[in-house]
Amino acid sequence: MESKKLFAFDLDGTLFDYNKCVSQKTINIINRLVECGHIIAIATARPPREVIRLLPESLNSHYVICYNGAEIYQGSEKIFEQHIQPELAYSIIIELSSKQL
Repeated sequence: MESKKLFAFDLDGTLFDYNKCVSQKTINIINRLVECGHIIAIATARPPREVIRLLPESLNSHYVICYNGAEIYQGSEKIFEQHIQPELAYSIIIELSSKQL
């Protein structure tokens, strides 16, 4: 028996074509991976509302990694969240803006 594998896909330039659509052929291949017991994750820097709007409904039930890993969803349920604290973000911005480039 083959062990489960995680297949993670980016959206832009990977799953999406030039019209920001996922082809039926790609959906069929992902469905075959699932039928074989593999885990599917879609990873993107986009916010979840954009992923839900752009992905075909049949792909929204998989793991979706948003904001470059800051939030992870399984279907519509958020299962992980780790955001940078605003104070830290501001201090980084101030530090970087004071640097001579």
